[in-house]
Amino acid sequence: MKKKDFVILVDDSDIDNFISQKFLELFGVNHIMVFNKPCEALDYLRTTTNKPSLMFIDIYMPMMNGDEFIDEFRKLKISKYSTDIYFISVTINPEDKDMAKKKGVGFIDKPLTNEKLITLFENI
Repeated sequence: MKKKDFVILVDDSDIDNFISQKFLELFGVNHIMVFNKPCEALDYLRTTTNKPSLMFIDIYMPMMNGDEFIDEFRKLKISKYSTDIYFISVTINPEDKDMAKKKGVGFIDKPLTNEKLITLFENI
Protein backbone atom coordinates (compact mmCIF):
# COMPACT_ATOMS: atom_id res chain seq x y z
CA MET A 1 0.00 0.00 0.00
CA LYS A 2 1.43 3.37 -1.04
CA LYS A 3 1.34 6.25 1.38
CA LYS A 4 0.81 9.71 0.05
CA ASP A 5 2.98 12.27 1.77
CA PHE A 6 1.23 15.48 0.64
CA VAL A 7 -2.53 15.69 0.08
CA ILE A 8 -4.65 18.68 -0.85
CA LEU A 9 -8.37 18.84 -0.03
CA VAL A 10 -10.51 21.36 -1.92
CA ASP A 11 -14.07 21.53 -0.63
CA ASP A 12 -16.32 24.41 0.41
CA SER A 13 -17.74 22.34 3.29
CA ASP A 14 -15.84 22.72 6.57
CA ILE A 15 -17.45 19.58 7.94
CA ASP A 16 -16.46 17.45 4.96
CA ASN A 17 -12.93 18.84 5.08
CA PHE A 18 -12.69 18.05 8.79
CA ILE A 19 -13.86 14.46 8.28
CA SER A 20 -11.53 13.90 5.30
CA GLN A 21 -8.58 15.46 7.10
CA LYS A 22 -9.06 13.30 10.20
CA PHE A 23 -9.25 10.08 8.18
CA LEU A 24 -6.14 11.06 6.21
CA GLU A 25 -4.29 11.84 9.45
CA LEU A 26 -5.34 8.50 10.95
CA PHE A 27 -4.13 6.85 7.76
CA GLY A 28 -0.68 8.34 8.24
CA VAL A 29 -0.63 11.14 5.67
CA ASN A 30 2.23 13.46 6.64
CA HIS A 31 1.12 16.78 5.15
CA ILE A 32 -2.47 17.87 4.42
CA MET A 33 -3.52 21.27 3.11
CA VAL A 34 -7.19 22.23 3.15
CA PHE A 35 -8.76 24.87 0.92
CA ASN A 36 -12.38 26.03 1.07
CA LYS A 37 -12.00 28.03 -2.14
CA PRO A 38 -10.70 26.46 -5.34
CA CYS A 39 -9.08 29.73 -6.44
CA GLU A 40 -6.96 29.75 -3.26
CA ALA A 41 -5.81 26.19 -3.95
CA LEU A 42 -4.85 27.18 -7.50
CA ASP A 43 -3.00 30.25 -6.24
CA TYR A 44 -1.05 28.04 -3.84
CA LEU A 45 -0.24 25.54 -6.59
CA ARG A 46 0.98 28.33 -8.87
CA THR A 47 3.50 29.53 -6.30
CA THR A 48 4.75 26.45 -4.47
CA THR A 49 7.49 24.02 -5.33
CA ASN A 50 5.87 21.45 -3.02
CA LYS A 51 3.55 19.55 -5.34
CA PRO A 52 0.80 17.29 -3.96
CA SER A 53 0.87 13.59 -4.62
CA LEU A 54 -2.92 13.37 -4.16
CA MET A 55 -5.84 15.81 -4.37
CA PHE A 56 -9.49 15.43 -3.43
CA ILE A 57 -11.74 17.96 -5.17
CA ASP A 58 -15.43 18.54 -4.43
CA ILE A 59 -17.50 18.72 -7.61
CA TYR A 60 -20.09 21.27 -6.50
CA MET A 61 -18.58 24.46 -5.11
CA PRO A 62 -19.57 28.09 -5.61
CA MET A 63 -17.49 30.31 -7.87
CA MET A 64 -15.64 27.35 -9.45
CA ASN A 65 -16.80 23.75 -9.62
CA GLY A 66 -14.57 20.69 -9.66
CA ASP A 67 -14.70 20.39 -13.45
CA GLU A 68 -13.49 23.97 -13.86
CA PHE A 69 -10.84 23.43 -11.19
CA ILE A 70 -9.38 20.48 -13.11
CA ASP A 71 -9.25 22.56 -16.30
CA GLU A 72 -7.38 25.36 -14.51
CA PHE A 73 -5.11 22.90 -12.70
CA ARG A 74 -4.09 21.32 -15.98
CA LYS A 75 -3.16 24.74 -17.36
CA LEU A 76 -0.54 24.93 -14.60
CA LYS A 77 1.40 22.11 -16.29
CA ILE A 78 1.74 20.29 -12.98
CA SER A 79 0.49 16.98 -14.36
CA LYS A 80 4.10 15.92 -14.94
CA TYR A 81 4.47 15.73 -11.15
CA SER A 82 2.25 12.64 -10.89
CA THR A 83 -0.63 13.99 -8.82
CA ASP A 84 -3.48 11.53 -8.38
CA ILE A 85 -6.79 13.42 -8.46
CA TYR A 86 -10.19 12.30 -7.17
CA PHE A 87 -13.51 14.05 -7.23
CA ILE A 88 -15.25 13.59 -3.90
CA SER A 89 -18.98 14.24 -3.84
CA VAL A 90 -22.40 13.17 -2.57
CA THR A 91 -23.86 13.43 -6.04
CA ILE A 92 -26.37 10.89 -7.32
CA ASN A 93 -26.07 12.21 -10.87
CA PRO A 94 -24.42 9.52 -13.04
CA GLU A 95 -23.20 12.28 -15.38
CA ASP A 96 -20.81 13.42 -12.64
CA LYS A 97 -19.08 10.05 -12.61
CA ASP A 98 -18.94 10.12 -16.43
CA MET A 99 -17.39 13.58 -16.28
CA ALA A 100 -14.73 12.30 -13.88
CA LYS A 101 -13.85 9.53 -16.35
CA LYS A 102 -13.66 12.02 -19.22
CA LYS A 103 -11.37 14.25 -17.15
CA GLY A 104 -9.18 11.29 -16.25
CA VAL A 105 -9.77 11.60 -12.51
CA GLY A 106 -11.14 9.17 -9.96
CA PHE A 107 -14.41 9.46 -8.09
CA ILE A 108 -15.18 8.78 -4.42
CA ASP A 109 -18.53 9.17 -2.71
CA LYS A 110 -18.53 11.35 0.42
CA PRO A 111 -17.71 10.93 3.16
CA LEU A 112 -14.15 9.74 2.99
CA THR A 113 -13.72 6.67 5.21
CA ASN A 114 -10.93 4.36 6.28
CA GLU A 115 -12.28 1.62 3.99
CA LYS A 116 -12.32 3.98 1.00
CA LEU A 117 -8.75 5.08 1.72
CA ILE A 118 -7.56 1.49 1.98
CA THR A 119 -9.11 0.72 -1.41
CA LEU A 120 -7.77 3.94 -2.90
CA PHE A 121 -4.19 3.46 -1.72
CA GLU A 122 -4.20 -0.15 -2.88
CA ASN A 123 -5.15 0.97 -6.39
CA ILE A 124 -2.78 3.91 -6.91
